[in-house]
Amino acid sequence: MAMEESQEKDRTEIINGIKVACDEVIYPQVQDSEIHYETSFWGSGFVLRGAQTSSC
Repeated sequence: MAMEESQEKDRTEIINGIKVACDEVIYPQVQDSEIHYETSFWGSGFVLRGAQTSSC
């Protein structure tokens, strides 16, 4: 997940008023995920929950 401008082939959707663009190659792996904003000991930011694959 990155904060950048969408590319021509990206799949773009509006989720809770936020425009989200996803590369169509990885879309099937993240389509059922949820985006949350969390604050923890290590800081705060967006977290992708429920993805079929893990990331670091």
